[in-house]
Amino acid sequence: MNEVVRTESNNILNIVNLVGRDPIYLQLAIGKTRGLKLREMVKEIEKVQKTNDEEATYQAICECIAEFSNFKTGEEARENLTELEIMDLYFAIRGDIESTGRLFTLAGKSK
Repeated sequence: MNEVVRTESNNILNIVNLVGRDPIYLQLAIGKTRGLKLREMVKEIEKVQKTNDEEATYQAICECIAEFSNFKTGEEARENLTELEIMDLYFAIRGDIESTGRLFTLAGKSK
């Protein structure tokens, strides 16, 4: 079951359970600092997408996932996730309503 929790350091995390994998902890890009970091990373991903280099695009997205999750590096995320999982996690970090609805239980509905 996926759930949303608040940590002691006041971060809000989404715990994502993908079949056959350990839980993935995604930090919401809440607040000025984290929001700015996400915007910078999205701009970088968009630059890479313009080059039409699919592998470089996935690598840039994995760097973003690593920044907002419990993956240590983008390379680790790339090695451990399928392309569909990468995109779902990326859209969840960006706040895509459909992906968020699929991946997470809303805080109000959990418990």
